[in-house]
Amino acid sequence: MDFAYRQTQCVAFQLFWTQTKPLPKQYRGRCKPRKPEKKPRTLLTRPAKPGDYNPVGEITRRGTPGKIKQVRRVQALCRRVWTASQPNVNTKWHELQQEWHAILRSRSFGRCFIRWCQMTPELGPPSREVPTLAYLNTMLQILQHETNMEVAFDRQLHKDRLMFHNMLDQKYGGSSKAYATVRENQTHH
Repeated sequence: MDFAYRQTQCVAFQLFWTQTKPLPKQYRGRCKPRKPEKKPRTLLTRPAKPGDYNPVGEITRRGTPGKIKQVRRVQALCRRVWTASQPNVNTKWHELQQEWHAILRSRSFGRCFIRWCQMTPELGPPSREVPTLAYLNTMLQILQHETNMEVAFDRQLHKDRLMFHNMLDQKYGGSSKAYATVRENQTHH
């Protein structure tokens, strides 16, 4: 690293090697290759709150978490609309309206969520105002069904990738990774 830093100075500033400055000692290190650290895998979706939609399976594509988030938004709006429909409940309809507009602005189910609603025969064009509870429940069921299909596809992709890596390990690596996991499991018992 120090060599590359000095070379850059020589070329950039037309200096002789003796005129260049070395890297400060705290940045030089001990010139030993670092060992890879095992870090926990980051989740693409936030953990679900109790009662929220929580699909089972590995999520591998970037579009799926947006769909999960949209399902959770509609679920939350359903709960709030149901609460608002109860007698003697003071509801801030302005907040419900903002939440509905946030749902309509979402791009997780294609380019435009309004367009997605229009293309879904059970829903039709959504209203500008907060819709009825029946409309939201129908929307929620359709969204959950489509998101479940996406999660199942992600799970299948993950399974296929694992099978492909195992095939490569078997064909070109002499099953070294498979034997390493067996050895690792034996040492832990």
